[in-house]
Amino acid sequence: MKRQRSPKRQPKPVKEKKPRKLKQPRVGIRRKTTWLCWLILLASVSFGVYKNFTAINKHTVHEREIVKVKLTDTNAIEAFVTDFAKVYYTWEPNQEKLETRQKDLGKFMLNGLVTLNADALRSDIPTTSTVSDIRIWKVEAKKNQVNKVLFTVNQQIKNSQKEDIPKPIESTYSLNVMKNKDGDMVIFTNPTIAAAPTKAKIAEKQLQTDSTINAETTGSITKFLTTFFTLYPSGTANELKYYVAGGTKPLNKDYRFAELVNPTFHRQGDNIQVDATVKFLDSETDMIQYSQYTLVLEKSGSNWTIKSGL
Repeated sequence: MKRQRSPKRQPKPVKEKKPRKLKQPRVGIRRKTTWLCWLILLASVSFGVYKNFTAINKHTVHEREIVKVKLTDTNAIEAFVTDFAKVYYTWEPNQEKLETRQKDLGKFMLNGLVTLNADALRSDIPTTSTVSDIRIWKVEAKKNQVNKVLFTVNQQIKNSQKEDIPKPIESTYSLNVMKNKDGDMVIFTNPTIAAAPTKAKIAEKQLQTDSTINAETTGSITKFLTTFFTLYPSGTANELKYYVAGGTKPLNKDYRFAELVNPTFHRQGDNIQVDATVKFLDSETDMIQYSQYTLVLEKSGSNWTIKSGL
């Protein structure tokens, strides 16, 4: 018998490999990178909002420096120095009165200064002095509550050995006064000779009428101003409003207009500026008053009006 061969084994079926799924990147707030991005975004937005509220716009914001002027009341110092000067510059050759003067100086000066001035006047002095006027020119604040005072004293000096008529003497001095926070004062420097203020020197301008203004215009304005200043001293508010823009307060004075003295005319845009001296006669005192005005006139139609200057 032939041996029967066993059938060949059937090959195992090959399993098909499933394709690997590619992992999709997960995007979400749980990722560290995403957290970092969100934090950066939030920080940027917050910083932008902060800068928007706090940044200075250099084009629209302008700083202003406000300077406050501090006014110092010098009335008390002026009164103190005036009372002192009346005592200091008044004397007569009488021992009792000189002693009283010396005692009164102690109300104003340091004791050392009172002692310094003890021998300034003797009982045999031939002169008598009275104070006729005291003028305070300047009170200048210094350091440590000190004020420097400049003043002038007018004295009437009578010398018994030379003449009977008092001689006027004018002298200017400076001294230092300390005023504490309670308002108490003391003089701690002796009156020292000083220079009084004098007349200031300035260059006077000679005004001339603009060559562009013709004689017809100057004549018209002169006629208008003559009419106005004739009415002005005694005119009512209702009458003056026809000559002055917005009206003006009445003077209620008994002045008589005499003339315009050397008026000059200058063009100021569409208006005319007039510099004029007006001569009035004061009927109450019989004195001639020279009043000076710089007026700006405007013309409406054929009529002139004073725009400003009164």
